[in-house]
Amino acid sequence: MFLNNLLDDEKKAFLFLANKIILADGVIEDSEIAVLNALTEEMGIPNVKNELSEEECYKILSVSSNKRKKGYTWNY
Repeated sequence: MFLNNLLDDEKKAFLFLANKIILADGVIEDSEIAVLNALTEEMGIPNVKNELSEEECYKILSVSSNKRKKGYTWNY
C-alpha cells in the first residue's frame, strides 16, 4: 500500500486511525491484530501504543495533505 512512503508523523496518524477503526466495535479479533502488525511492518515502525490525541492526528493529516497537494504533479 506504499505506507513506507509516509512521513513519520503520517505513519503515527495512520496507526492512530487504524487502531480507532479496530476498536470501534469494542471487539479486537486476531485477524485485526494480524492486519495491524502487517501494516506496521510495512511502515517500518513498531506496533506500540500511540500517544497521539485526535486533535494531533487530524492536524498532522491536514498539514500533510496540504503539503502533498502543493507539491503534486501529474506525470502523463
